[in-house]
Amino acid sequence: MGQMRSFAAALIAVVSFAAASGANEASSEPSSSVRSRYEDELYTLEISPRGTFQRGRPGAVAIHLEAKGEYKCNVEYPYKFKAHEREGVTFERAVTRKDAMTINDKRCSMDVALTPDAAGKKTVEGTFSFSVCTDQRCVIEQRELGLTIAVGTK
Repeated sequence: MGQMRSFAAALIAVVSFAAASGANEASSEPSSSVRSRYEDELYTLEISPRGTFQRGRPGAVAIHLEAKGEYKCNVEYPYKFKAHEREGVTFERAVTRKDAMTINDKRCSMDVALTPDAAGKKTVEGTFSFSVCTDQRCVIEQRELGLTIAVGTK
């Protein structure tokens, strides 16, 4: 078990370094590799707005993970959302961690706090790290999540 955790930690470090090396500069345009929803036989993952957005007022987006079949959300995994800096959006935290999550057997959710700096269409984007497991197998994943939000004036 200790060797498996060491291997998983090393793998996460390598993947995190690779993702950071390819990070995009600040932009209001969404990256072409980013999606708001992923679905396969193990899980469904989605990012969505939490309410409406107004310039200068705090808001949030919600990340939802639902495990499928025999898989469950891994309660021991250090879930995180690493925000990608984009023009017109300020994140409360550069990295939103597991402490901002609600984790149940089959469903997990995380709110990512942000404040839009200007009205118009703005891109919210980042890398979500997560894990789902069965009794025999754990899968560790990273997915690029993003969406465009409509920001109104005060």
